[in-house]
Amino acid sequence: MTYFEPWDWIISSTSYYDDFWNILDINNLRSQILAVKFGKTGYSYVMDSKGTLIMHPVQEGQNVYSYPFVREICTKKKGKIRYRWKNPGETKSRLKVVVFDYIEQLDWIVASSAYYDDYYAPVKLMNTTLITIVCFLLAMLLPIAIYAKKKVFNPLEQMVNLSGSLANFDLTRRFSHQEIKIASDETQKLMTAINTMVEEFRRVIGDVKENGIQLFQFSESLVSTLKSLADNSDQMNINSNNVSSASEEMSVNISAIVSTAEQMNANVKTISNSSAHLSEYVNTVATQITTISQAMTNIGELAVEGTAISSEAMDMSNNAQKTIYLLEDAAKEIGGVTQMIKRIADKTNLLALNAAIEAASAGEAGKGFAVVANSIQKFAEQSNQAAENISDRIINVKEKTSETIEVIKRISSIIHKISTSSETISASVKEQIQSTENIVDSAMHTDKLSKEIVMALTELHAGTQEVSSTLAETRQGAMNVSKNIHDVNLSTQNQNENIQSINKVAGEMNKLAKGFHQLIEKFNI
Repeated sequence: MTYFEPWDWIISSTSYYDDFWNILDINNLRSQILAVKFGKTGYSYVMDSKGTLIMHPVQEGQNVYSYPFVREICTKKKGKIRYRWKNPGETKSRLKVVVFDYIEQLDWIVASSAYYDDYYAPVKLMNTTLITIVCFLLAMLLPIAIYAKKKVFNPLEQMVNLSGSLANFDLTRRFSHQEIKIASDETQKLMTAINTMVEEFRRVIGDVKENGIQLFQFSESLVSTLKSLADNSDQMNINSNNVSSASEEMSVNISAIVSTAEQMNANVKTISNSSAHLSEYVNTVATQITTISQAMTNIGELAVEGTAISSEAMDMSNNAQKTIYLLEDAAKEIGGVTQMIKRIADKTNLLALNAAIEAASAGEAGKGFAVVANSIQKFAEQSNQAAENISDRIINVKEKTSETIEVIKRISSIIHKISTSSETISASVKEQIQSTENIVDSAMHTDKLSKEIVMALTELHAGTQEVSSTLAETRQGAMNVSKNIHDVNLSTQNQNENIQSINKVAGEMNKLAKGFHQLIEKFNI
């Protein structure tokens, strides 16, 4: 396949593999492959993947798979390897290189090998030729180079060194008289001119360096002074702000004090009036307390009298209790008598019964005795009945007597409590009388103090009026001071802004001076 550019045609031809193989002339192909040479001994050959040589100048048809490099070729099938090989008649092996590729359709490995000496023989020849030429040129140019080095290159090298020193800000280097003398005429003029230029440059840099040092010192001093001034201005601004705030606060506080003083003046007047009323109230209270003290005295006397009555009632209750106890004893004795009467009546009734029985047994002779016995029996029954009635009444009297004794005991207890309470009341009344007397004394003293307070408050009222007037004048003065300080504060702020601007400019100038100083310091003169 090929491209025919004038007509813009792509021309190609195709055929079947078998047809192509049949028309291929193997002998012609073999001749062309074996005709390829590399150097003196290099050649090409073809073998299959099993190591059999298909085309070879000497060993065609032989199997050389036993050689290690052949096995490596058959394994890789494509690439390049190096190996050592000794031809028959040679005493030692030499290094060879083989380049090979694989045609899979034919199972061919096409290889080309040659010794390294064959590859590098032209290079060695070229090297030898170049070395010869260079040696010849050096032999011719060496005298010229020596002369040029002495007259041109040495001075140029010295100029380069001097330029390096100047580049490093070293102005102490010069061309010596001996260095100028051995140079060529043109070079001597150039070196002399360079010496003159360096000397002038050194003088100028010396003056600039001295002025730069003074400028740097002045800028440092200026920056320090401006910084101190800015700090003082800031502090003055802060102080003026503080004073302004303090003056405003003082004005407000004085206004508050004036208002408080006026309020206090009104309160003092009110307190004075209240103190006068308090004095009147104290007098009234003292009078009332005196009345209460008199009433308490009466109550104390009544309590003492009640205590005496309670004592008498207690004594009477004790006597009644004793009388009731005697009555109870009498009732008990009467009960004994009634029991004896009942026993006598029972005996009499029994005797009458016996008499009736004897009269009945006597017959007619005993009738009159039977009447008497019957009367005696009735009397005995009546006596017994009367004794029982008396006994019942005595029992009732004993019960009432016991109840009366309990009541009298309770009354005695109550009278005792009343007596104790009367004594306590009497003691309390005495204490209350003493307390009221103390209260009266305190009230009189309070009345005296109230009058003194009224007088003091009157004087305080006059003083507070005077203080209020003075504070009003002070407030007006503080307001004026606050206004003046506010104006000063505005001026201080403006001055501070101007100082800050100047300080900023001075800082920039100091940076420039410092940079200029650092730049000048690099020069060694």
